Amino acid sequence: TKFALKKLEAMSGLQGLEKMQGDASDQVAIKKRVKAEVEGWSGSQCSDFLTSVTAMRPYSTAFSAINGKAILRMSINSLSSMGVKQFDHQRIVWAAVKELQRFCNNIEYVPADERV
Repeated sequence: TKFALKKLEAMSGLQGLEKMQGDASDQVAIKKRVKAEVEGWSGSQCSDFLTSVTAMRPYSTAFSAINGKAILRMSINSLSSMGVKQFDHQRIVWAAVKELQRFCNNIEYVPADERV
């Protein structure tokens, strides 16, 4: 969701991530910077991001058990092993994780709210 990018902006100190301007090389450089920052996140930063974006506070302890590199590599199957077992909760958390992964890994990024 767009809220995931808003939180990422707040945590990285960068503004306008959602509608990046400039040429492609500038955009790639910004994404690389953000990815490096996310890869350095501690468990508490991962927890802060996920609980803020998803409002899934009961899972904050589980979220703090992962670091930034793990959040960028995880799959939806990881959620169950983290204790996020309810399908609706998995769907919400996974949407935020996937949005972060898409942005940081430069996978034809289109905000979730604009996908068809």
